[in-house]
Amino acid sequence: MRILAVDDDPIILELIREIIGLSDDQELLTAGSGPEALKLLDDPATPMIDCFLLDIQMPVMDGIDLCTALRKRPEFRTTPVVMLTAMTEKRYVDAAFIAGATDYITKPFDIGDMQRRLRTAALRRSEMARFETDASAAVAQGQRRELLAEVPIYDVDNVIDYFSFENYARQLSKRSLFTSLAVAVHIRRIGDFHAACEPFMFESLITDVAEATSDSLRDHSFVMSYAGNGSFICLIEDGHLPDRKTLVSRINLLLQQMQLDYGLDCPPCVQVCAGDYVRLVGRNSDGISEALVQAHASAESYGQAIDAQVDRIWYEGVVGQ
Repeated sequence: MRILAVDDDPIILELIREIIGLSDDQELLTAGSGPEALKLLDDPATPMIDCFLLDIQMPVMDGIDLCTALRKRPEFRTTPVVMLTAMTEKRYVDAAFIAGATDYITKPFDIGDMQRRLRTAALRRSEMARFETDASAAVAQGQRRELLAEVPIYDVDNVIDYFSFENYARQLSKRSLFTSLAVAVHIRRIGDFHAACEPFMFESLITDVAEATSDSLRDHSFVMSYAGNGSFICLIEDGHLPDRKTLVSRINLLLQQMQLDYGLDCPPCVQVCAGDYVRLVGRNSDGISEALVQAHASAESYGQAIDAQVDRIWYEGVVGQ
């Protein structure tokens, strides 16, 4: 794995070089600033980078702006970006992941932990390469992704991939957990849409719902991700948060106003439901993971209950005619 480390502190760069030197399958390139890194990447002689290590506090261009710039380049859209920084405040963590960071390591760092994170980044890189290859083959053959499969969502505010989302959740400090909660939004009858839509149209549907959900939460501090099976999980700061029914109404109204068309014989009625809010206070890393699962299950349970009720009403209406 070829790594580009960007930090304005030469001592940190030298330490990273020594750590990378302990591995036989990792190669290091370095840059002392964001502009220097971009210039290096523009050089045709520079080999393809498999992972980035970015400091946040740097002159001229900080690591968050550099991460944003990298994500705008198609060749680095899914390349792992690991922030390596002394900044521990939640606002920096939020901004880094929203900009496209894959993971976040705080200084001073443990060498063993950093090596483990880099190995994980390498696995993620391989996984994404296989994912893109399989996705291209599936499209060429007219095959659908599995309903539980990851769907890439780009250019929707505060939406990140689920691998990064889990890393983000683990970064939440105990202090921030006092006002943080999880909630999941689920697309009703997602199985029917998955079966009826062409693969590209299904991905468009997922992106449209992501956009409507993001717009509905725009007045709040949040990070969200698609978790598969038509469900999105959001981690939100609890500040005048709307109740669950109001949130669902906002999202469904936006979906209605979008006048969606996915190439189906009849116009789709895309609607969502939401599960219960799950507070994160008092939870450790494992507890946060459990909260995400709980929020996800709650939304899907509500969706199944609503659809069953609608089906029952429809059936009783038909029988009663």
